[in-house]
Amino acid sequence: MVDNSPVYFPDVTSSEWMAMPMPEGDSFDSQLAPYEFRKSGDGRAEARFETSSASQNGQNGLHGGFLAVRAEQVLYLPLYINRSVAFGRVVTIDMTLQFVGLAAVGGN
Repeated sequence: MVDNSPVYFPDVTSSEWMAMPMPEGDSFDSQLAPYEFRKSGDGRAEARFETSSASQNGQNGLHGGFLAVRAEQVLYLPLYINRSVAFGRVVTIDMTLQFVGLAAVGGN
């Protein structure tokens, strides 16, 4: 099967926040809310996400699964903003997370 979808690179020339589009369809990523990102220096990027009661765990903090999904989504942002890897053209091979404290829903 040949993938004919267009290759998308952002035009990141400033440190203004930009919306990250989520793919359309029935994929896992298409079920997630969009997030924002920006260039924060040479080879550096930042991302921010909206949180709600849908992203919390039984202790009313952010669910580790929510944090893991979002972490996996932003691993490639430095490459993306520098036009080295296009939107939707990356696969995470390895990722390790360690949660050291509670994150609050709606917090910074």
